[in-house]
Amino acid sequence: MNDDQTSEMDEMDESLDIMTLVSGQVDGEDFWAYLAVRPSKYTAFLEVQKAGEPYTLTEYGNVVKYGLGTTEPPQTAVQEMIDSYGIDPQFQEKLKTDLEHQISALKLGR
Repeated sequence: MNDDQTSEMDEMDESLDIMTLVSGQVDGEDFWAYLAVRPSKYTAFLEVQKAGEPYTLTEYGNVVKYGLGTTEPPQTAVQEMIDSYGIDPQFQEKLKTDLEHQISALKLGR
């Protein structure tokens, strides 16, 4: 990365977060957490999740809200995240559906 790109990424890290819902198990107990991932760490975050390797959430961003005992946040927590951060709980599903449609359209265009 050159100096301009590093400077841009630093600015993004200071002003933007990519909010994501993470769930799984820690020490044998189910958990969920809303994580504000720094843009400079997002690719590495996706890679470690995909690999299924253990990792520490705070290496990639700030834990905004979390709970133990279940992998799904309660509706009150979801509503708080909508109200406070404007999250769309259906974003990932909408994105997946949109990508599937785009891929289908590309395949039909061949």
